[in-house]
Amino acid sequence: MNSNGIYQKVTFNILHFKHFSDFEIAKNDEDDADVIPHHKNVVDHFANCEIKKEGEFVGWITVMEFCETDLRKLLKRQDGGPTFQERKKIAIGLINGFDYLKKIGIEHFDKKPENVLIKDGIPKWTDFGLIRETCGRESYRQMGYARRGSKFRESNNLRKF
Repeated sequence: MNSNGIYQKVTFNILHFKHFSDFEIAKNDEDDADVIPHHKNVVDHFANCEIKKEGEFVGWITVMEFCETDLRKLLKRQDGGPTFQERKKIAIGLINGFDYLKKIGIEHFDKKPENVLIKDGIPKWTDFGLIRETCGRESYRQMGYARRGSKFRESNNLRKF
């Protein structure tokens, strides 16, 4: 919509369409093959499309596994949420997933309850919009675990707190 409230036709190019079966599983940040993350505490991406407009990457569509809820909603449940033992299991799962991501060259900088999806009681890291990808794998971008475009290029904008 322009400043006059009129919708205008905009043309986008779908640049890549990739499917998870095109890749192997990442084990560390030194794998040479086309690999993607696969860990029980990281959400699986099944397919990804990158969208380009006027030479700039402006968006993407990622198809990922279905999860019942997110951690924020789970903790705010009216019945008091997870028990102490369930919370401990969630915390251990988050640490395991975070350690795996770091091991394969992805530093996640958007750690918040809404970015942890829950599937069958298992926590899974999601939302890879604010990450630092340290190994330069094209396959991570192709499947939506890392992003392209000017707003995602400056790793200096991502600070450790």
